[in-house]
Amino acid sequence: MGLDGGTIATRSDVLRRQSSRVAQNDTSRSSRGGNAAGKVSDPGAVEASVARQTAWSNCALSSQPLQPPLVADGLGRLYNKEAVLQFILCARDKVSEPEALLQYANQLRVAAGGLDHITSLRDVFDVTLTAAERDRATQAGGASSSSGGGGRARGAGSEAVYTSTVPINGTSEQVVVLRAALKAAAAAKAAKRELAATGAAGEEAGRGGSKKRRKGESGEAA
Repeated sequence: MGLDGGTIATRSDVLRRQSSRVAQNDTSRSSRGGNAAGKVSDPGAVEASVARQTAWSNCALSSQPLQPPLVADGLGRLYNKEAVLQFILCARDKVSEPEALLQYANQLRVAAGGLDHITSLRDVFDVTLTAAERDRATQAGGASSSSGGGGRARGAGSEAVYTSTVPINGTSEQVVVLRAALKAAAAAKAAKRELAATGAAGEEAGRGGSKKRRKGESGEAA
């Protein structure tokens, strides 16, 4: 060992080679002998922790730091209300600023259909989040629940479509359930509109027929 121009293997080097996972996840920058200050961590756990902290500190739409007033959607995501307003205005072609339109296009591209449920302020509800609640939820890795007042979420001065408690930044399983509920509600709403339109068309046709009959009767009497 040594005196031959080679490198002396240390105990840390030997142990590091025993586990490929440890070697891949070792944040030490030392090439020999390891680093006493180095930390071995699980990339999956680190990624989940970062995602959790981001969800509780940044707007899910603009990625900017969360600033009151805050709102949440039916999936439990947190947004800056101003960002949601701009998103809705862009969707309705009410904005002409190139920068805002570019941001809107990027948001749609990144979301890949994940924002289709936000079409008006009725689709979100107001949320009050304290720093203590945010820190507690981030550290615990769980979700906080919000339902506005009296069990029904309210947003922008009118009732939102949510009639039950919505977990804020919930688990992936909870998000799947919430997304399915949103799709079911949207389908029911579309069916109701279609039924109303069909009924209105039927009434109009009925009134038209009555007018024709009255006109015909008037002609015969003449």
